[in-house]
Amino acid sequence: MFSGIINYIFKIRKIKKYKNKKEYRIKLKINKKIKKKCKRGDSICLNGICTTILSIKKNNLFINISKETLKYVVNFKINNYINFENSLKIKNYINGHIIYGHINTIGKIINIKKNKKSHIIIFKISKYFNKIKKKNSISINGISLTINNIEFSNKYIFFTINIINFTFKNTNLKFLKLLDKVNIEFDILINNLNNIIINEKKRRNIKN
Repeated sequence: MFSGIINYIFKIRKIKKYKNKKEYRIKLKINKKIKKKCKRGDSICLNGICTTILSIKKNNLFINISKETLKYVVNFKINNYINFENSLKIKNYINGHIIYGHINTIGKIINIKKNKKSHIIIFKISKYFNKIKKKNSISINGISLTINNIEFSNKYIFFTINIINFTFKNTNLKFLKLLDKVNIEFDILINNLNNIIINEKKRRNIKN
């Protein structure tokens, strides 16, 4: 599990497809600090995705991601910067909210505004996730954030996030632009509520 407090931003150096075509090996350029804190087999969060360290060689970290996973996430391209977080330990203080590293959907940036103290970003997602509420916690590219405002239309949900300058400067949000896509994981309570509703609809359809 993770808390959504980003430790570092790393650059993707290389993406290699395995011969079986079901997995990709991803090479990240890391710094000496993180090299001391990580080891083979550790769980880490990259742009909101839970994965495992395959190996660390010099200033490079290697992971494997399945082809299936890459179908449902974004930002994993050579030269892209991605957010990095170590997994939580029992003794850790949780500053953000509990994040599992399982992406629920992809969002799109439709507006970015800047003021003196923050950046206000509006995202668009499918109307399917209509149980999210104002002030819910949300993970965007692995960052723990709070929904400030939300609006519904026939096809989409639009929600606003107010991002303080410190968070903006120390995550890969600073590299994103209009119409870019992001990985989204909803708060576990919202996930559970959506699952209950889906299961109830299935149950009713079976009866009918």
